[in-house]
Amino acid sequence: MRRLNTTNKFEKDVELAKRRGKDMTKIRIVIDLLINRQSLLSVISNITFSYLNTIKRISKGY
Repeated sequence: MRRLNTTNKFEKDVELAKRRGKDMTKIRIVIDLLINRQSLLSVISNITFSYLNTIKRISKGY
């Protein structure tokens, strides 16, 4: 199993995101997938699909 090596910049960015109340679940999922050498394609497609649905709702005025 791989080990996560982070930079100070990454750690500061994560802390800033936590302070801003961001959902840290997504970053944790991506980090776990990378550590375990699994594919990100399913995660990326789900995020992209969700993003596109949000854009569609916004453009329709919902």
